[in-house]
Amino acid sequence: MNSRGETAFLGNAGGIERLLVITPGDLQARSVATVGAPLAGGLLTAVEQMAIDEDGRVSFIGRLTGRQMLFFWDRTKVDVVAQTGPATPTLTDFFSISTSGRDHYAVFNYSWGFLEVRAYDGTRWTDVTSVSRTACLMAVRCWRRSASVSPGLAKSTWWRRSLRTAASSSRSTSPRPSEQCRRIGGTPPLL
Repeated sequence: MNSRGETAFLGNAGGIERLLVITPGDLQARSVATVGAPLAGGLLTAVEQMAIDEDGRVSFIGRLTGRQMLFFWDRTKVDVVAQTGPATPTLTDFFSISTSGRDHYAVFNYSWGFLEVRAYDGTRWTDVTSVSRTACLMAVRCWRRSASVSPGLAKSTWWRRSLRTAASSSRSTSPRPSEQCRRIGGTPPLL
């Protein structure tokens, strides 16, 4: 849900699962994608995650027969903005997506144990940060232990600080997990 109350969700009507967006005051939800329907030259078999930005644009991770794709709906059409498969053999999947303001953030998972956080503004990708999978999972584990979440903290700022800290911590002399969490500090965004 964004600050205007627009919500992206999976709905099921008559056995048909759809990714929908509803805006406060609208009498009917808009359909973004339908599971089981053709999309991007394949058949959409699942919608795994979705995020909506402040402009009501939606990014979502979807499965097409045999591969995973990252889609972007600009309120008029759905485009593929990243994908796994033969063109990108080392990209294994998308770990997570979220939004902050108008930017859409995705965590790219590579086969050699490397994660990359990238931001998409609706036209192009920008690198935010990258780190080994071990350091990133350590950062995620730490923020999951947090008791509260600060919605005012910018997601990109948290990711940059926590992943950089986790990466430097993982190269040091193996501190205990509680020390790792203290070093990372801050309250993370929900992804």
